Amino acid sequence: MKKLLSITLVTVLAFALAACSSPAKNGKSTAAPSTASGKTININMSYFADTQTAADMWDKYFVILKEKYPNYNVNFELLPTTGPEEIVKAKVAGGDFPDLMYVYQPALLIDGGVIQEMPKVLEDMLLRPGDFKVNGKLYTMPLHMGTLGYWYNKQIFEKAGITSLPESWTDFIATLKKLKAYGVEPMSTTMKEGWSGVCIFDYLWSDMTYGPEPNWSKLRTEGKVKFNNPVTKRALEQFKETIPYWQKGAMSASYDEIRQLFYAQKTAILQGGIWSIPQIDSGEIVPDFDVGYLLPPTDDPTMRKPVSYQDNLWVISSAATGEKFDAVVNMLKLYYSDEFYQTALTADASLPVIKGFEDKGPLMTNPKAKVMMNEIMAASNKFGTVPLAHSTQGDNMWPAGCREMSEKIVQEIAAGNNNFDALMKMFDDQWDKGVEQAKQGTGK
Repeated sequence: MKKLLSITLVTVLAFALAACSSPAKNGKSTAAPSTASGKTININMSYFADTQTAADMWDKYFVILKEKYPNYNVNFELLPTTGPEEIVKAKVAGGDFPDLMYVYQPALLIDGGVIQEMPKVLEDMLLRPGDFKVNGKLYTMPLHMGTLGYWYNKQIFEKAGITSLPESWTDFIATLKKLKAYGVEPMSTTMKEGWSGVCIFDYLWSDMTYGPEPNWSKLRTEGKVKFNNPVTKRALEQFKETIPYWQKGAMSASYDEIRQLFYAQKTAILQGGIWSIPQIDSGEIVPDFDVGYLLPPTDDPTMRKPVSYQDNLWVISSAATGEKFDAVVNMLKLYYSDEFYQTALTADASLPVIKGFEDKGPLMTNPKAKVMMNEIMAASNKFGTVPLAHSTQGDNMWPAGCREMSEKIVQEIAAGNNNFDALMKMFDDQWDKGVEQAKQGTGK
C-alpha cells in the first residue's frame, strides 16, 4: 500500500459575484432551478487566479453560460496561484477533484487515471493538437499560449547609463553591475516561489536545449540524453552568477512582493511575462515609469528566443460521465467560442491556441499595456519562441516530480550548494523515477 502525501487543503478565494448569474462563492452552491431544458446538472469547477481582471472575466462567462444553459449549477472556485501543484495533489488525495479544472502539471493526473481523454469535438478546435497528445491521446486543452522574459525600468536604465539592451551573457552581467553601481537593486527575484526563481535558469537552458532539439524531453524519457551535461551545467553556473544582483530577501519574498518592489522602482528588472499586462491594462498596477521587455541574454545571442508556455490546461475528471460530461464539454466549447474566447485572451494578455482566432489576439486599452504587449510580440515575431522547459506538453511532458525537482535544484544553489554534478544527478534520478511511476499507472 503506497503512502499518501500529507497535504493541507487550500482555502478558496471568494469574489463578490452577482448571485443571479454567478458561480458559487466559497465553494458553496448557487443553484439554478430546473427548467424545461432539462434537469439541474451540478458541476464542480476550479480555476487558479488572484486578480480582479480574472474575476471580471468569469463574471462575463457565467452570465453567458446562464443564458445558454440555465440548468447548469456550477460550484466554482477561484484558487490562489501560490502552490498550485500542492492544491491539486490535495484535491486528488481528498477525493474531491472537480469535474473541470485548470491545472499546470497533468502528468500525475494522467498516470493516476484521475482525468479522461478530451472528445474529438474539442481536439478539432486546437491549432496544434499533436503538441498535447500523450501516446496519441489528448487529455488536456490549453487555455492559451503565453510568453516570458524580463521587464525592465526604462528610466532607471537610462539614468544608469545603459544605452543599449544586453544581448550576450557578458553584456547582461555588465548591465547588472552598472545598475548596482547606480544604487538600485538590479533584479526582483523570489526563491520562495520556485516556479518563478527557476525561470532564470529555464530561460538559459530552454534556449540552448530545446532550441537545437525540440524533442529533448522525449529523448530524455527514452534514456537517450541526460540532464547531467555541459549545457545544463553552464546554465546552472550562469544562474549562480546572477545571485549577487538579486534584491535583499530573495529567499523568503513572494512573487507579489518582488513585483511590488519593481513597480515601486526599488528594483530595475523583474522576471515575468504577460501576466502583468492585464493588471496594468485594468489599472490594478499603475507604474509611473515606462516598462520595457528584455529578451533574456545568452552566451550565444543568435540562440536567444522568448520562451513560451502552454501549461495552463483544462482537464476533465474521470468521474464526470453521462450528462455531466456533456455539460463540461459544453462549458469548454463556450470558453473557446466567438462569444467569449477573446475576452479570455485579453484577461490574460495571451495568444490563441484555437482555430479561427489566429488574428484575434488580446485587446489592450491602456497605452502602457499596449506598448508592453507590442514589445513582447515584436520579440516573438523576430526571434520565434522556444518552449519553457517545464511547460512542455504531450510526449515531451516532464514526468511527475520533475518540475518540483528543478525548483529544488535552483533553491539549493541559491542557498550555497555548488555541487552541480550531484544536483544534476538528482534531476536525472527523479526523471527516471517519474517515468517508472507512469509505467505503473500511478503518480504516487
